[in-house]
Amino acid sequence: MKHFILTLFLLVGAAAFSQSKVDSVVYVPSIKSVVIQKVDSSQIARINDLEERLSAYYTLNRRSQSLIYAGMGVSMLGIILSGGELDEGPAIALPLAGTVMSLIGTVIYLDSFKVLNFKPKRKAMKSMTYY
Repeated sequence: MKHFILTLFLLVGAAAFSQSKVDSVVYVPSIKSVVIQKVDSSQIARINDLEERLSAYYTLNRRSQSLIYAGMGVSMLGIILSGGELDEGPAIALPLAGTVMSLIGTVIYLDSFKVLNFKPKRKAMKSMTYY
């Protein structure tokens, strides 16, 4: 009985604070207009090329970030498992392997910026029209 009263109280309280109308904002329909522009195929090709390069950059960036963080995790795991005493050879192996993984991930991260290759051609830039 207590659960029923509590549920009823919550439902009545929720109904009291809910909106009375679904759409309380005045809606004014906009006038649809059609804009016809010239199609510049070189500009569309340039935009597609830019999208492909950005996609490749994001893919390399995600892979390198995951490699960096995995290397950090392996390094910390090796330090924790060795108990902080890095005197013996096997105790040094995991932190060293994690450090190498992180360095490889950093090199891949820095190399991913080469994929972007933002060097516009000045002659082509002067002739392009932006809308």
